[in-house]
Amino acid sequence: MSDRSEEKKAGSAAKNIARSLRRRRLPNVDGGRPFAHQVMASAEEEEAIQARARVLGVTVPRLLLESALTPTPEGSVTGLPPADKLAITDRMYGLSVSVRQVGRNINQIAKATNATGSVDSDLASELSNALTALQATLVRIDAAMLDVSR
Repeated sequence: MSDRSEEKKAGSAAKNIARSLRRRRLPNVDGGRPFAHQVMASAEEEEAIQARARVLGVTVPRLLLESALTPTPEGSVTGLPPADKLAITDRMYGLSVSVRQVGRNINQIAKATNATGSVDSDLASELSNALTALQATLVRIDAAMLDVSR
């Protein structure tokens, strides 16, 4: 498999994970959720909870449930609640897209200079090395996105 197809595969996998985590409500479970809990909060606590839920793009019940059920850092890969993982994954995906755009620009420059033959071999070598490094970085970003989303 070529580096380019591995890069596309990792990028699409990360995008699918981010998309599945973007849901505001918790996914349905067999048998439903028959238990309910009432939580009393002060005005300041309620404001903080609502703000946190808005920032993470989840409902308050989802925020409270995920926060309570998140394993301790010793027992989890990241020690982050799923909503935080989503926020990090979204940011990393945005970085990945930006880096890909830069890589495309470098590739276009290299292609144009190769077509005209008006670039010296040192510059062509530098462009090639930069593109190779960029592709390796993208693979690492995609792998990190997959790790964080678990």
